Formats: sequence, structure tokens, C-alpha cells
Amino acid sequence: MPVVKRLRVLVVDDEADMVDTLAFLLSAWGHEVRKAATGDEALQAANAMGPDLILMDIAMPGANGWEVMRQLRGRPEYRDTLCVALTGFGQEHDKRRSKEAGFDFHLVKPVDFTALNLVLGEAAARRAGSL
Repeated sequence: MPVVKRLRVLVVDDEADMVDTLAFLLSAWGHEVRKAATGDEALQAANAMGPDLILMDIAMPGANGWEVMRQLRGRPEYRDTLCVALTGFGQEHDKRRSKEAGFDFHLVKPVDFTALNLVLGEAAARRAGSL
């Protein structure tokens, strides 16, 4: 794992094993991690922590990831937050919907660690640019 400044990362997925594994890995890499299992929890956690990076599943009970992202992007404090769809949906129309909803990147599960490292680097660069 390349050295990246400590980031505040919100991991959102209704699959507990996925959230726990990714949160453990990111924590081991030195990042502050919050977890959420639903869209409502994601909004509450984002408000509580002010994340530098949001990794969010699309298919969740209640509000899906696209709906949550539209809500977040509608608020000024989240317009520059790096947001990544991390989902099992990998068709071109899924990627297009993610872009339209406001996601910066669309990664397909299982997570590719090279892509995750690139995302972490991008989040760190955005954070440095906003300081």
C-alpha cells in the first residue's frame, strides 16, 4: 500500500462481511473509518464525520446508493468529496447511472486493490488541494 495521508473514509454496504473487511483493511492502512449499512445510516455518518472518501454500494434496503449520492451531492459540503460506487453492478448502464448520480468512480466487486489505492491517492490529493 502506498503511503497516503490519513483519510476519513465512510464505507457503506448492507453486506456486513464486505463492510467489516474493507473497514479493517482501511483501518490497518491508517485511515479513520466509519461504517453504514443503509442509506439513512450513510447520511447520518457522513454528517458526523465529514468524510474525505465515500465508498458506497448501490443495492441497499431503503434508499439505494444512487439516491443517497444525489442527496449528498445536493449539499455544498459534499460537492467535492470523492465518492466511489463499489458494487456488483458492472454494466455500462450501471456505470452511467453512477456518473449521473454524482459518483466520481464506479468500481465493481470484488474490490480491486490497485484501483482502491488509486482512489485513496485521488482522495488524498483532493484533500490536500482543499486545505
